[in-house]
Amino acid sequence: MNQKIKREFHRGWPFVLVAGLMLAPDPGALMVIGYAIGIISLAVILMHAVRKILLPYIDMEVLLQEVIHDRNVAAAIVIASTVALMGIIMNGLTTLLR
Repeated sequence: MNQKIKREFHRGWPFVLVAGLMLAPDPGALMVIGYAIGIISLAVILMHAVRKILLPYIDMEVLLQEVIHDRNVAAAIVIASTVALMGIIMNGLTTLLR
């Protein structure tokens, strides 16, 4: 489990950096755009963490390979459902962070 956390941190640290930089107060014309990008970056980070916490057993890479190579309909339904759930979570997060 510790290796998974390290791997996720190494993959996600640029998003944390961008979110932190964009959420910092910026006196200028790009403040609104920077704030919006920061909120979206933060929402993506939180959405990814929530998916990893709620559905740790779903490996999207393996499912996608099953859909592509084996034309597995069940795997396609799982991917579509997970993407829909992530969209709902993203919508809720961006609504709350506005």
